[in-house]
Amino acid sequence: MARATIPNIEVCSGCHDPEEPMTNPVSAEEKKLGNYIKGQQKIPWVKIYTVPDFVYFSHSAHVTIGKQQCIFCHDDMTKRIKPLSKQLIKIKMQRCIDCHIKNQVVHKCTTCHK
Repeated sequence: MARATIPNIEVCSGCHDPEEPMTNPVSAEEKKLGNYIKGQQKIPWVKIYTVPDFVYFSHSAHVTIGKQQCIFCHDDMTKRIKPLSKQLIKIKMQRCIDCHIKNQVVHKCTTCHK
């Protein structure tokens, strides 16, 4: 089974402050997000980015250990006023391999393919 975790409200609240909206006027989507943050509620994400069933992907490894910025795979969300409805950056194996080689990270097949 493919695994790619999604951020929790602690991650979202790192940029989004319900008391200081990013959009003016405040968008309906930002109001919704603010309510989730204020209520410490789990966000009912709509899955847009997917990986095949035979691929193992860990956001934690890429963000925490690899120090990758979200923007590398997910575009610059600070320029968006609405949630995405489709992938903006296609996730292709060659993109992953190139990044692993550039950053001198293990790029054996079994690192990502299970």
